[in-house]
Amino acid sequence: MKSKISCFNKTIFKKNLTLYWPLWTAFLLMMLAMVPLNLYQYMRSYSNNPIARQYSALRNVFEIASEPLVLFIFCVFAVMCVFSYLYNAKNTNGIHGLPVTRLELFVTNALSAFAFLAAAEIISFVAGVFVGISCGVTNIEVLLYLLLFQLGMTFFGVAFATAIAMLTGHIMAMPVYCFIANYLYVVIREVLENLIVNVTYGLNDLWGTDITYVLSPLYYLQKRVQVTTRYNDALERLDTITVSGGGVVAAYAGAGVLLFVLAYRLYRRRQLETAGDVISVGFMKPVFRIGLGICGGTTLGLGISELFYFDTARYSDARFNIMLAFIIVCIFIGYFMAEMLMQKSFRIFKKRIVIEAVASVAVMVVFLIGLNTDAFGLERQLPKQDEIVEAWVDLDYPVKYQGEEIADLLAVHAQIIDEKDETLEGIARNEVNCYSATFKYVLADGNVFVRHYSLPIDQENPTNPEMASGQLIAKEMEPSRYKQYMLGMNYESNMYLTGYVNLYDQYQNYLEYRLSEEEIQVLVEAIEKDIDEGNLVIYDLYSINGSDIAKDEYMNDLNLRYYNEEGIVRIEDSYYDIPMYYEDAWVGGYGYESTVVETADVSFSSSVDSDSLYTRFGKNCTNIIGALEELGIVNDTWHLYTHEEYNMLEKNVTK
Repeated sequence: MKSKISCFNKTIFKKNLTLYWPLWTAFLLMMLAMVPLNLYQYMRSYSNNPIARQYSALRNVFEIASEPLVLFIFCVFAVMCVFSYLYNAKNTNGIHGLPVTRLELFVTNALSAFAFLAAAEIISFVAGVFVGISCGVTNIEVLLYLLLFQLGMTFFGVAFATAIAMLTGHIMAMPVYCFIANYLYVVIREVLENLIVNVTYGLNDLWGTDITYVLSPLYYLQKRVQVTTRYNDALERLDTITVSGGGVVAAYAGAGVLLFVLAYRLYRRRQLETAGDVISVGFMKPVFRIGLGICGGTTLGLGISELFYFDTARYSDARFNIMLAFIIVCIFIGYFMAEMLMQKSFRIFKKRIVIEAVASVAVMVVFLIGLNTDAFGLERQLPKQDEIVEAWVDLDYPVKYQGEEIADLLAVHAQIIDEKDETLEGIARNEVNCYSATFKYVLADGNVFVRHYSLPIDQENPTNPEMASGQLIAKEMEPSRYKQYMLGMNYESNMYLTGYVNLYDQYQNYLEYRLSEEEIQVLVEAIEKDIDEGNLVIYDLYSINGSDIAKDEYMNDLNLRYYNEEGIVRIEDSYYDIPMYYEDAWVGGYGYESTVVETADVSFSSSVDSDSLYTRFGKNCTNIIGALEELGIVNDTWHLYTHEEYNMLEKNVTK
């Protein structure tokens, strides 16, 4: 008898509950283990003050129970169960022969999948509240946030899986499509980046805001749904817990409504005879062929070609031809495999299909040749000077260019592009020593323009002004810039309290000499003098460390730890903390916070930032050497040795 409710059928709802109870029970047990049981165990086993204990426990529970991948897997299984009749011709005809409308079937089944999962989440929340209160947890609102996050992600997951379920008539294809659709954008982006690396000069990756990753929902949710805990100002205990990603979850939940509408429209037009088909919607069949052909074929061809490059030089014609040949073959294979899956037959070589495959291959070939010949002008492209807010070059360390310096940098960049053929020929013949450099321009509109190059280095004269690398290295060697990189932007207010220098005797015995505060101050002055005179930097820049001017480097280490009450501001912080380019903006620096610092002479209590000065030095560093000798650190017993001298010493010891 037809239900009186036009879009809901109680009988089907009860059938879904009783028929698939193992799935709902498994999900409920998992939720109970993740929330109340996990919370109870963590509160019992974690020893700390009450506030820190509950924050750590809540964070642990939230991270585990809000994992998008786990929720998504159960959403897919739930949708597979309630719509399983769509994947068998007998069941499809039987269900649709009942006196129920497709609207009733769709709403009841979709609601069943969401309701039973949501019920388990609500039960685990209620149980978690009772357990939390009994264990002394006062921040119960975190569990409420967890529930809202779970419900939002579950709603979207069910909607997403339902929409995918309407596109196929094969039960095994449905979960595969769900995960492919979730990571399709990430895969396409990765493939394009690999093509760019292998084909273009200077473009090693794609750039842009990480908001584009929203096209891969599961991946994006895993990145954005987070819970963090922070220490108080005195670093005594955890006193703050923050949940983030609520806006993202809400946006996806809203998108879930649209996906349900789309899924229902597909269901209304679904042909019953498509049960068992890999693709059940007519307009998706060419999309499936082209997608598997181009995306799958390009990915496979690119991967296989990597095995056949051997010693082939990057950007060479031979390397490109190998890659192109494998991609063409694999696109054809992927294209016809897709057609075989849809037709369930090997008789697929029809004129229309062959023409379609050839056209797809032709488009890809034209695209790759265009990249290789720079027909799109990507390699020659440079931002306009008036569009640039700031510019960076990272050769040995990030160097910032501003104002009139930007024009000079653009000239250097243009020189690198003009010398492309000469550089690549030198690399192919192994005639040049290269070092990688990254150019990054922050534009007025918020975008970031990035290029990467391997630059030839003049080993006899690394600062050769006629070479692009020489001009960049000369900028790195400027004392003011190098001090800011080595000691922090506000290095003048640094406090140096601990340090050591490694020494050796003639028998290769090793001594880690701990420096006193007075010795440290003398060495700091000597280090700054050697920086001002250009003596130290030649040993610290990796691009020229192997050159003739740095051949007399000592193998002794010099390390000082310094603190700054104003905070240590590093050049790297500004360079890496540009969210337009890096998917996850790098924040925090290298230093750490400490409560008590034991030095040679005093116990220094503070919560200021700290960092280490670790530097290599050599015979040119006359001020450092003089200070070590004057302080008596280097003496008749303990010495400084270059690598060559140490090797000779080893021979003498062996004798």
